[in-house]
Amino acid sequence: MSQLKNLPNLRQLEDTLSSFLEVDGKTIQSKLNVQYPGINIDFFGVRFFRSFINQQASLFSQPFDRGLQVDTLLSDVLTKAEQEAERYLHIFKKAAIFIDYESDDIYESVTAIDPTLYFHDIESGSFFMADGDKTLFFNQLVCGYVELYTKDEKFSSALFAYDTDINIEEQGYESTELLKVMPLVEWSYDRILTAQANELVPLERNYIISVSWGIYNSNPKLVQHVVLSTEQSAVQVKEELLPNFGKKSRVTVIGTTDEFNVFDTGNINVMTDLMKVYSALITQRALQLGVDKNSIVVEEKVESGEAKKVALGYVNTVRNQFIFGAKILDRKVVETMEVMGYNVSDYTGISFRPLAVVPSADDNLVYAKNMMETGFWSFEQGLSYVLDISIDDAEDQINDLGLEPYNIDSGDVNNEE
Repeated sequence: MSQLKNLPNLRQLEDTLSSFLEVDGKTIQSKLNVQYPGINIDFFGVRFFRSFINQQASLFSQPFDRGLQVDTLLSDVLTKAEQEAERYLHIFKKAAIFIDYESDDIYESVTAIDPTLYFHDIESGSFFMADGDKTLFFNQLVCGYVELYTKDEKFSSALFAYDTDINIEEQGYESTELLKVMPLVEWSYDRILTAQANELVPLERNYIISVSWGIYNSNPKLVQHVVLSTEQSAVQVKEELLPNFGKKSRVTVIGTTDEFNVFDTGNINVMTDLMKVYSALITQRALQLGVDKNSIVVEEKVESGEAKKVALGYVNTVRNQFIFGAKILDRKVVETMEVMGYNVSDYTGISFRPLAVVPSADDNLVYAKNMMETGFWSFEQGLSYVLDISIDDAEDQINDLGLEPYNIDSGDVNNEE
């Protein structure tokens, strides 16, 4: 039996998807129980994987320009599918857009599918796709047409049972119709032949398990334990002394000749140091993969505008590596829709805008001051920019409040009193 090449590990892919959808709680709890047997520790969902991917997939989720005459609803459906496909791309390094050749529901006409639901045979160019309990096989013919086969078998079983040496009809597939064009358009990382489980999943799960274990061990540190040596009776201690210790204290009463020791396991500094280590690891991967780290790891220190610009420069550099692939995907999908008879026309391509730094008030003030000092802007233009008002309104404020250019240094431009 000759199997298809570049077959993925579907179990790993499904596990990755469950992590992205944050429905893998049982898996994490099981790993926690195995790592710390005999202890009832609940896991804490300190997640970052989903938000990481959502930030990484920024081409179709940020403003862009597409030249296309199309119904507004269909345009929204197309954009939503491409947004989702971009997320799947960064999760698995492969994703596809499916254009339905017989849909009566416009909302389902263009959809994104992940590699747990489809497979692209690199040798023949054909596609397998899940359809409930059935498997669809889109056979790419030399003439350009696509022959559609169906089989009453689940996708995973049919995929791994397929024998490339045996005629397709002999394997239980039934030919149903002939299509003008392949209804699936794949988008993948360069030179990646097989869909991959995402490497961020074990990092997130280890993070969750470590934090859960740390919180479990840190709880006793939040309670003050007192050892009291006294000749008083237990009744006297309970009624007269214990109420003075408060609700968060635990008191052990022993006789004056008895001995009681408490083993101190340390403090929660180890826990906070652990979270810093994980934050550093996540931040490093964010920088390498073109993700704004501030959207993943919240830091107490506020970055300056210049530091934000430098970080965003790295993000845009990585992001730009996927722009041509996104342009090709969009064009192929629109061309496929045209062949299928969808009402689209006058397509001139798609262009993506670079991500911009969200400036703070101080950033705006410094920029306006530099523009005025170098002679590019007047005082009215600078005030207009800082306060985000029209130049006419800026002139009115200058006249009404008696403002002068030197006031910008002190921030008095924001003072209307």
